[in-house]
Amino acid sequence: MAAWSPSGHELLYLRAPDILAVPFTIEGGRFRPGKERVWSRVDGNYQDVLQIGPDGRALVVVDRKATKRELRVIVNWQQEIAKKLK
Repeated sequence: MAAWSPSGHELLYLRAPDILAVPFTIEGGRFRPGKERVWSRVDGNYQDVLQIGPDGRALVVVDRKATKRELRVIVNWQQEIAKKLK
């Protein structure tokens, strides 16, 4: 999702957990992006909704009850299985 900033000189987009702002210029009819920066941060699972009001306030839909991502590492799993199969 992307939206224009209220000033019209930046594009805002979601890359969880951040809302990023990218300044840009138009040179010779070409779009030239600048360096992105973190505009705001909201923890949670974004639902791909980003709206920016004329006063600069942002509306982002976040599901805070969604399952958190986690990574589980199992070491020595072959030995554990071998013990259980005996």
